Amino acid sequence: MRSIFRRYAELGMNEVFAVARSRAIALADTIVAETMTFLDSLAADGTTSLQRDIVDGKPSELEY
Repeated sequence: MRSIFRRYAELGMNEVFAVARSRAIALADTIVAETMTFLDSLAADGTTSLQRDIVDGKPSELEY
């Protein structure tokens, strides 16, 4: 499953990169590769702070 997420994340980032380029928004040529390297470094079972807050019954930004 992680490889499917990884592929879609990379496709999405490449799309954002292409749109940015078409709008003359400066992004480093290596931004997608660097971001993928960062994503690959994350633990497969990691969670976001939003997810942890919801599980713990704490208030979250979803209410706003």
